[in-house]
Amino acid sequence: MRTTQMTTRSRAEKIGQAQVVLTEVLSKIARPGYFGVATLTVHLQDGHVQQVKVMTEKQIKV
Repeated sequence: MRTTQMTTRSRAEKIGQAQVVLTEVLSKIARPGYFGVATLTVHLQDGHVQQVKVMTEKQIKV
């Protein structure tokens, strides 16, 4: 039973981290003057967050 509690806590922490990353990315790009692409990839395995990747690409208009 202790293992289940640890797994649940760890799972909740990883979900929280993914939410924080999404908030950070949105605050960085959702503003006037930003032109580009942002990609947030969440790798899951059996419903558990394994990895979160963030890629941003800014386009410069000339």
